[in-house]
Amino acid sequence: MAIKCNFYELCCLLISITLVVRAWTPDITPKLINPKTEKLPVFFGNTTDYFKILDQDDNTILIGARNNIYNLSSTDLRERERIEWISSDADRELCALKGKTEQDCQNYIRVFARLDDKRIMICGTNSYKPRCRTYTNFHGAAQDDRTFEESEAQGRCAYNPTHNSTYVFTDGQLYSATVADFSSADPLIYREPQRTEQYDLKQLNQPDFVSAMEMNGYVLFFFREIAMEYMNCGKAIYSRIARVCKNDKGGPYGFADRWTSFLKARLNCSMPGEYPFYFDEIQATSKIIESLYQDRRSSIIYAVFTTSINAIPGSAVCAFSTDEIVEAFEGPFKVQKNSTSVWLPLSVDNLPEPRPGRCVDDSRTLPSSVASFIKTHSLMENAVPAMYGRPLFTSVSFKYRLTAVTVDPQVITKDGSAFDVAFVGTDDGRVIKFINVPPTNHSPEASNDVETVVISEIQILDNMPVRELTVAGNLIVVGDGYIKAIPLHHCSQIVTCVECIDIQDPYCAWNIQNHECGPLPSITNPRTLDDFIQNITSPEHGRRECEKNGDSGNRIDQRYSVSQPARGTLSAVAQRPLNYPMVKSREPGNDGNLLENTITHHLVNDANDLQLANTSLNWFWLIALPLMVTFLAIGIVIGRLLTKRACKNSPFAEHRNELTSSRPLNSRTSGKDTNLLMNVGPRNNKRDNLENEFVVGDKDRSHECKNSTENLEKVVHCKTTGTLTKVKSTYI
Repeated sequence: MAIKCNFYELCCLLISITLVVRAWTPDITPKLINPKTEKLPVFFGNTTDYFKILDQDDNTILIGARNNIYNLSSTDLRERERIEWISSDADRELCALKGKTEQDCQNYIRVFARLDDKRIMICGTNSYKPRCRTYTNFHGAAQDDRTFEESEAQGRCAYNPTHNSTYVFTDGQLYSATVADFSSADPLIYREPQRTEQYDLKQLNQPDFVSAMEMNGYVLFFFREIAMEYMNCGKAIYSRIARVCKNDKGGPYGFADRWTSFLKARLNCSMPGEYPFYFDEIQATSKIIESLYQDRRSSIIYAVFTTSINAIPGSAVCAFSTDEIVEAFEGPFKVQKNSTSVWLPLSVDNLPEPRPGRCVDDSRTLPSSVASFIKTHSLMENAVPAMYGRPLFTSVSFKYRLTAVTVDPQVITKDGSAFDVAFVGTDDGRVIKFINVPPTNHSPEASNDVETVVISEIQILDNMPVRELTVAGNLIVVGDGYIKAIPLHHCSQIVTCVECIDIQDPYCAWNIQNHECGPLPSITNPRTLDDFIQNITSPEHGRRECEKNGDSGNRIDQRYSVSQPARGTLSAVAQRPLNYPMVKSREPGNDGNLLENTITHHLVNDANDLQLANTSLNWFWLIALPLMVTFLAIGIVIGRLLTKRACKNSPFAEHRNELTSSRPLNSRTSGKDTNLLMNVGPRNNKRDNLENEFVVGDKDRSHECKNSTENLEKVVHCKTTGTLTKVKSTYI
């Protein structure tokens, strides 16, 4: 009985997994998977460098690392310049005495600010004793000739390089979100001298800060934290957006070093329905993007969310309009009367004047009632909704979760339309590229009709999460130990006109004259666009144009096999060269030894034929296998029921009882097991295992039952063969 229960429990578990997978299976397949690429520039470091993007312009990108800042070319990642800053021996010894490892007791550069044309400021962990340096006349000076001033960086820079901290430098002020102590027990949002309340869980409750940015006189902070409003029901993590006024100078009396404008609201990234499914944990955001939304210009922020680490492995990308953010902060406040009460919206009549959280000319003149209100009522009632009411991109995979996002905004296509091209990274080193085609009808009923087009999925980093992404001519992919630059598009990998149209990449168009897929030329001369075919919103029209120009078929020089357009997936077999061309430079390490800093260019694609085949079959077997097992179990149960019913109606009831009884068989069986229900052989056997000795009375009738196919059709006038005939008929 225990075996049966375990078997049925297993069947129920498989059915549940099947239903969950079916409900969460994305209906979007990348159209280009691991395409072949030219030699890609790579900047190598150590796996413990914890690279971090600090700043960038059109030609260069600044990378914070262990004991160094690297100034790299954004095109080939060649090192142009560096700042070296190693912790002093005393600081390293003190760090070791605190119980930290040698790897921890290094100086990881986490903050960079350009103070003016001649001065820059950098801050580092400095062996768990954060410090800042201000350099004067930095550009063009040799390492030994650079002058600087040092200062404490408590509240500006994290102690631990892996701590989730963020900052933004605007209007000559550094706004940071980090921790203020060695044990990370005092999180804060800080701009000297203002900070959030110390050890106040209603303002910050074990936050993980993600990003910060300036917007219209405010500074926005994105983070996730343990939700205080949910504490009476359990423990949950919510995503937040907080804001402070840039002109906040503190409050009166005892609030001189406290924010008078700190407010926070929940970010709602969820699948809609009667019971919405929330992606609660924000992981990364893009910068503020000026985009076209519902035929008007809007400022939009893209953000990556995931489920909890012990929940269904789901990730999503949601977009938020700054107008919706402002509206949420103008809504009602959420309040809890006491520690056992539920959180409810606060009546407008109970608000002090002027409205708490709004920017005023001089916050020091505010009534003390406003400053006290902000201290205890910083949470807003309304959450910030996602655009279109749902995620723009969802991914459910047991292999990876999304970790980073960046956007190349408003890429112009041939017909003048503009699309935000989003790139998202994963924790196993992939980069996924997608766009969203908005609905033409902007009515509320059509809000969910936005179409997500996943253009490509490429394995970039090997066994390393993508920490950051940014667009700087190329797509810069940052991991802990090395950085890669990849092209924004792979148009040259497409070899037919129809495939060039079906990929729906705003960068790619088919050149009628050259018969190749490539980027569009400059839009300044519209006549040059007549030689190109491109249609992002309606690929069907583009295919008809291909057929009209005779470019719909496959070309002879096709370099790799591609799937049919109906399947929407292009696949390529990636090959890795045996030897990588390298250019090596020497770099002083922390212990005085020379470490190799290798800048190389090589192919990225690690996929092989087997991996590509598995990619297309993973979801099929994940769904098909549980269904097959389930149907098999149901078939066994039905078979047993039919067998019992057949035996019940059998005229030879006494023989049925003899076969199913646990009593020892009589002498006629010669001591052999004659329970033929347990000895039915495989169906593909020519002999159906029916050659057991059947004795009726004193006569051996086994020769009449030798061939199952033949003898079961005959009427054998004995009780044994009569029962066998019914059993065989049931199983056939």
